Amino acid sequence: MCDNCKRCVMPPTQNRQRRKLWEIRSDMHCSILGTCLEHSELMKIAYQSGQIPDKNVTEYQVHSHFVQQADEPGRPSRLMHKKLDQKYQTAVRTFGSAKTEAALGKLWEESLEKGDVPGPFWALMSHPCLTESLLVQAFGEVHMLSHLNGATNHAKTKSLQNARKALTKTKRQLILQSERRQSLINDHARQIRELEQRLTIAEQDNRSVEAMSARLREFEKGDLYHTLEREAAKLRTDLERTEQVRDDYASRLDRQSRELSALKLEYAKAIKQIEVLNRLSTRNERNENQSDNNPGPSAASEPENLDLFGKSVAYVGGRAGMMSNFRNLIENFNGNLLHHDGGIQDNMKSLAGILSRADIVLCPVECVSHGACNKAKSYCKRAAKPFVPLRTTGVSSLMSGLKQAVEFDYGLNRN
Repeated sequence: MCDNCKRCVMPPTQNRQRRKLWEIRSDMHCSILGTCLEHSELMKIAYQSGQIPDKNVTEYQVHSHFVQQADEPGRPSRLMHKKLDQKYQTAVRTFGSAKTEAALGKLWEESLEKGDVPGPFWALMSHPCLTESLLVQAFGEVHMLSHLNGATNHAKTKSLQNARKALTKTKRQLILQSERRQSLINDHARQIRELEQRLTIAEQDNRSVEAMSARLREFEKGDLYHTLEREAAKLRTDLERTEQVRDDYASRLDRQSRELSALKLEYAKAIKQIEVLNRLSTRNERNENQSDNNPGPSAASEPENLDLFGKSVAYVGGRAGMMSNFRNLIENFNGNLLHHDGGIQDNMKSLAGILSRADIVLCPVECVSHGACNKAKSYCKRAAKPFVPLRTTGVSSLMSGLKQAVEFDYGLNRN
């Protein structure tokens, strides 16, 4: 150990009192403030301590300023210590129950496994039983987590940008398709009006012919009978021709009405696709806003133009909070979702019933028991049903699994 490190060593305090912020090793202040306090909280402390920052000051400059202030027991460091204790009072109480280095280390490891770092890190750094070895261990783990979070946030931002570009492109395409369909609907409506007008004229002609036939019967015994009979025969021929035209127009009108109904259904389906994309975009923006406090894998995914033809999709495992979105998504693709949580709360005996009703079985391997996953896989192999393991529990993995089932020709488009 170098001389500088020896001077920085923090032996356990003798009076069993928690360390103040300015009593902690100065080389820990950067990690503590960067992990446990947000920029907005530091700005508030700056105003409370009478240190009005310049309007062009950067977040890094604010952070560096308060790291220096933390070395001395002045008003800024006392305000920071008070804020840390208030913000993480639950973690401070929990770690306060530890009386030995081993107990303290166990609490820290449990917090890491849960992904709960800021509060436990402050409670650990200020704990009277903290030893040099445990301090170095915790500092190293938090330091590496900061690198990992930075890389993850960069990847998530890039993925979200790509998803937004794809969403904008899809919206433009749907708008163009909607405009073309509306133009076609208008053309068909105009043709229908023209046919209705022609049909009205044909009906008027038919009534005129009927009136002439009546007059002809009145003259059957007169001198003009034969002349009028020939004229009537001609008129009857014209009438038959007119009726044929009327029937042709009526047939065309019926066919175009059916085409118009089909176009309306296709238009409604396109609107549904837009609504699904809007919901996914909104959820991606919400995940992005939450990523600073609770970083995790992104769930953004671009939906595919799939048609499940009424098939039932069994989803074994996963997160219960995602099922409502999955059900809406699968139903939008003309499918039906069957969910079993993989044995967390649902009885494993009910899994066989769900598998027997399913046409496709999806299983997110990161969030399901091995027993449930193996049972689903074995059942699908015996029953010759498609089984697709999913890498994650996100929407993108779900869409990839559905697309894979279709591309492998599992029979979704054969029935």
